[in-house]
Amino acid sequence: MRFSARTAAAALAVLAAATAGAGAPAPAVPTPAVQFAATQDGAVQDGAVQDGAVQDRAVQDRAVQDGAVQDGAVQDRAVQDRAVPVRAGQDPCPWHAAAVRLAGSLAGESDPRAERLRAALERRGITADGAPPEGCGGAEQEEPPAERDRGDAAPGPGDGVGRIAVGADGNQHDEDDWASAPMALAILAQRGLQPNLVNFTYDNHIWDSDPTHRENMTESVLGAAERFGFDTSAFYDAADPDGLAAGVADLTAEINASTPDDELTIVIGGPVETTWMALDAADPQARENVRCVSHGEGTFNQTHGATDHGGHSYDDVIDLGCRRVQIPDQNGNLGPTDMSDWDYLLDSGDPDLEWLHSRLELAEKGDVSDAGVTYFAITGEEEPTRADLEALLTGPRTEPPARRFASEAEGVSSRPPRPDGAQEPGDAAGLPPVEVSANGRFLQHPGGRPFFWLADTGWELFHRADREDARLYLDTRAAQGFTVIQAVALAEKGGLEVPTPAGHTPLVDEDPARPDVRPGPDDDYWDDVDYMIDYANAQGLYVALWAAWGSMVQDGPEVLNASNARAYGEFLGERYGGKDVFFVLGGDRESNAGANTPEVWRALAEGIRATDTHDRLISFHPWGEESSTEMFPNDSPVLDFNLIQGSHKKVPFAQLTTLLVEDYGKSPPKPVIDSEVFYEEHPFNWNSREGWKTAVHARGAAYYQVFSGAAGHTYGNGAVHQFWEPGMDAPYEVRDAWQEAIRHEGATQMRHLKDLLLSRSFLDRIPDRSLITSGAGRATRSESGSWAMVYLPEGGSVDVDTSVLASSSPQVTWFDPRTGESWAGEAAGAGSYTAPDEQDWVLVLDAP
Repeated sequence: MRFSARTAAAALAVLAAATAGAGAPAPAVPTPAVQFAATQDGAVQDGAVQDGAVQDRAVQDRAVQDGAVQDGAVQDRAVQDRAVPVRAGQDPCPWHAAAVRLAGSLAGESDPRAERLRAALERRGITADGAPPEGCGGAEQEEPPAERDRGDAAPGPGDGVGRIAVGADGNQHDEDDWASAPMALAILAQRGLQPNLVNFTYDNHIWDSDPTHRENMTESVLGAAERFGFDTSAFYDAADPDGLAAGVADLTAEINASTPDDELTIVIGGPVETTWMALDAADPQARENVRCVSHGEGTFNQTHGATDHGGHSYDDVIDLGCRRVQIPDQNGNLGPTDMSDWDYLLDSGDPDLEWLHSRLELAEKGDVSDAGVTYFAITGEEEPTRADLEALLTGPRTEPPARRFASEAEGVSSRPPRPDGAQEPGDAAGLPPVEVSANGRFLQHPGGRPFFWLADTGWELFHRADREDARLYLDTRAAQGFTVIQAVALAEKGGLEVPTPAGHTPLVDEDPARPDVRPGPDDDYWDDVDYMIDYANAQGLYVALWAAWGSMVQDGPEVLNASNARAYGEFLGERYGGKDVFFVLGGDRESNAGANTPEVWRALAEGIRATDTHDRLISFHPWGEESSTEMFPNDSPVLDFNLIQGSHKKVPFAQLTTLLVEDYGKSPPKPVIDSEVFYEEHPFNWNSREGWKTAVHARGAAYYQVFSGAAGHTYGNGAVHQFWEPGMDAPYEVRDAWQEAIRHEGATQMRHLKDLLLSRSFLDRIPDRSLITSGAGRATRSESGSWAMVYLPEGGSVDVDTSVLASSSPQVTWFDPRTGESWAGEAAGAGSYTAPDEQDWVLVLDAP
């Protein structure tokens, strides 16, 4: 067994558990006023663990390989020795079994890191023989609670959980669904029941929607689905007509597949309309094998049909043959409460649970009452408490089995086909497609969930990195919260003639119409590109695939021309359209330098679109201080979104927004992003005598541009983009090897911008410099005035025009872009605010 980074990650969690289980004091954790899905910096790599200490990087919440611990079974959430009752048969030290498995996997390993970890485990009394360390096995156990009389309610399925469908609204009236829906998904995921969830229909107040409610609900549902490992193709936005039709058809198929031995449980939260539609369309005999579970009586959920827009009631659902299972109203135990009751989510050290806390905070007082119905459906407990949820969420997480749908036992999928035979979202590599939002300003996933482009320039990835290098790089960027990797198929620095570490070059006779493709899965340049893109996608990263650097069209070697560009584009579209990619034309050359340049790039785009059956988005990377609109005007159909290139010169942050603001004002609107600006650890003007850009410059550029209307941002590092290490030629001045530079400060801080923006309504976000009446910086806000943010590059004071906000007394928070933490603030006067110090800060004003 090769001692892997993920084995180290598991070991860290086990060691933390062992320490907690032995009664060691937990480290003090500062409690900021607000947390915006804050996570740690980076990824654990080989050699990052020394006697149980973590160096500067975090454990990514992914499956642990090498047979050590499976899929989060040992995570911070699983190992905290919390003060909750231990029931009969429950392991009082849930981390112990996982620790023993890890010790067994390390037995006999001669790798020095494995030896250190084995020794650290042994110091805590953990060995492969399974003997429990001191303090385990002696906890006093209470008797299980007496069985309650449920009346007509069928018992919860417990360990025999079958297929589950969930319905929720949240797009009108009910803010609590923003918390209950992700809590329900976290509950299912903790028991490893992702495969059992066969249908989740949300926004099911189908008569009308509040835009902010719908956006918040969409982020809660799809954000939780992605974080907790669910198949997002089973999720349907009922406020969208296509989503409603597909969701009802899917649920109907699951009902029809139900038998006495394979029942379906439908958890109903909110209006019953989508459930009624599916039952009404289903086979009457199959309906008898379906249970409809809800809580309370005489509530909004019970008699929604009595409202002025009509609709069906539970009586109508029962009339169709669904067996009603009604449990007590959950608001008593799981309704609104003080948010301090949920502090354990923040203290868990688990980024997913921290994110869950942010959704509870967004909803009114952490109301998760509807999630109690899901808890009952898998445990049989009618009146769960917050302590029950804490015990579950901080206990061991169960490894989910392979996904199944109702009729797969017969070899026929119960899932209805997508229109025109289109692929299921994420089938190619597990990621949902990305599209342009309805207002033309942003990128989003189908159904309206925002997608924030947070990219890194890994230009030479395919050319200078081998597969092991690629894994290290991609693992690190994924753990740091990036969403996109920008890499070039025909690289700039000797990409045609200098072989890769594996000895490959991309083309036959440097002809783009003749890619050098050879038989076998690991025998040519494009096999390595395939591997790296697939690996990136598997880590949750999209790849922005630059077809060729601009020098291939102008400046030399000019190998890409009007006669071969379409053929090369057809090759790329056919080979990579099925992967989770964006296609990018151009590559850092002047737009007007060659008379035939537009025809070459247009032919390349036509070739890609001719063979890409997945309609991946296309853009163009321009020369420095230019926009893609200089090559293809804003109304051109060639590009789906625009890119600009800011500057590497010593210019003020404000100057980096000029092109972006110009593009933002053009019609029709298109998303605009800076794809190359202010690399960290890169000399100003490419001359180290003028100084080096730092994390301060990288942050300032990012916040200025995003707050000026950008749909996302691209970070870069002077060493990483060229994958430089000692012994290599350095085309540009560099100080650190790329393996060290991937952990530079700026890279670890970029995610805080993404998390901050996604913690508020995103798709109605607008830039608004007029908010700042006195002081430096840039401002953005929601169109509705529910929130505003002001970035101050050097702290100080700022006067803000709060008249555009929905409240004259907004809640004041100071967000630290270095750490991702937020701290309660207050106004120094009417609309006047002073930052905590002279570093950069974001003033956040919430006006509910």
